[in-house]
Amino acid sequence: MRAARPLPMPTITADHLAGARPDRGEPVLIEGTSPRAQSYAAGSGGEAESWASRTPIPFTRTEVMDPSELPYAAHGMIFGTSRGLDFACSGTAITSDNRSVVWTAGHCLSYQGATSTEVVFVPGYEKEDVDEEDARAETAPFGVWPAAELRVPSEWKQYESPLYDFGAFRVLPNSAGALLGDVVPARGIAFNQHPTEALQSFGYPAMPSDKFDGDHMQTCISQGTGRVWDGMVAMGCDMEQGSSGGGWIMREGYLTSNVSGGNMRVWPNMAFGPYLGDAAKALYDAIRGGAAVYPQPTPASPVTVPPKTHRMRVTLNLRNHLLASGRVTAPDGFSACVATAPVRLLRKRDGVHYPVGKLLFTDAEGRFSTRLRDRKGSYIAVVAESPFDLSNRCRQAVAFDRHGH
Repeated sequence: MRAARPLPMPTITADHLAGARPDRGEPVLIEGTSPRAQSYAAGSGGEAESWASRTPIPFTRTEVMDPSELPYAAHGMIFGTSRGLDFACSGTAITSDNRSVVWTAGHCLSYQGATSTEVVFVPGYEKEDVDEEDARAETAPFGVWPAAELRVPSEWKQYESPLYDFGAFRVLPNSAGALLGDVVPARGIAFNQHPTEALQSFGYPAMPSDKFDGDHMQTCISQGTGRVWDGMVAMGCDMEQGSSGGGWIMREGYLTSNVSGGNMRVWPNMAFGPYLGDAAKALYDAIRGGAAVYPQPTPASPVTVPPKTHRMRVTLNLRNHLLASGRVTAPDGFSACVATAPVRLLRKRDGVHYPVGKLLFTDAEGRFSTRLRDRKGSYIAVVAESPFDLSNRCRQAVAFDRHGH
C-alpha cells in the first residue's frame, strides 16, 4: 500500500465519444443496503476548502473529512499489482446477493493485457498525520478485503475501449467471517438509465499533484450534468490519476458509472465514464452471487420541469478547401451549449449535402478545426443539439462557409 502509485488513466478522444452505442435494454434500479454489523451516524461530508469551476461543466469538489461516516464508507481505495508494479485505484462497495462485490474501472483489474494480482479493497481509507514531522499512517477503519474473483467485459479485455472501462470483483470474508456488506454500506446500482442525472463522484486522486496527494477521499458534485455521447457519460470534475474506478452516484444512492479517463488538454475539468448498459448488467449478474428478480421496469429518470432551449450559432471558415475551422457560440451566454458540441461538416454534390470527414467536437471555448481533402464545392457546418443537462437544451445551428465556397 505504501509503494502503490496511481495507474495512468485512458485518454478520451473525439473518436471514443462518437463510438458505437452499447446495447441498452430496460432500465433497472437496484437498491443499496445498510451494514448489519455496526451502526453509523450520517455524515455531513466535507467542510474542507472547496474548489469550484464553471466551465465547461460547472462542479464543486470537496475533500471528505471523515470517510468512515455514512454514506462515504461504501467508497474506498483499491490496491494491487499490475505488470509487476504496485498500483492504487478507487472503488465502491455495491449491493449484491453475496454482499461482497466492489465496482471499479476495467483498467484497475486488467491493463495492457495483464490481469491485476493481489487486489484488495480498503473502504473508508485515509492516511493520517501521526507525528509533528508529518509522517502518515494508512488507516483501514473497516479492514482490508482481498479479492477472490475479478471480472471485466470482454470488450475491455480485448480492445481496452473506454466505452467498456468498468469491472467488478468479489472479496473474501474477513477473519471474523463477516461479509463486506455486513460491515460497510453498499451503494445501489443502476443500468440503462437516461444519463441526464445530477452526478456525484468519489475517488482518491493523486494528480494534479499541486491539488492532491492520493491520501484523502475527494468528491465532485457536478451541476447541470448528464452529458452523454453514444457510449460515454461526462461530468465536471478535476480529479485525475488515482480516482480511476471511483463511483459516480445519481439520486444520492445509485452507482451509474465510474471514472474511466479524461483529456485535460482538450476538455479541461471534465471527467468521462462508461455508460452502464446491458453489458455492465451482464457482468454484474455474473458476480453478484444470486438470481434475484429485478424490479422491472424502473424509472429511467426523475420527473423534471420542461427543458429550456438555448439558441446556438456556428461559423465556418474554409481555407483553400483544405482547412475548415469555426466557432460555436450561445447568444444568451449559456456555456453548456458551447463546450464539446458535436459539429458535422457537409459538402454539396449534385444538389445534396454529404458528410465530410469525422464528427468533430468543439473545445471549451467552442472552437473547432480539421483538415479536409482538397475538393471544391459548397460546404456547411451543422452543430447538432449539444449534449444536454437536466433542464436545458441547445438548438441546432447551421453555417455556410463565410467566403462563399
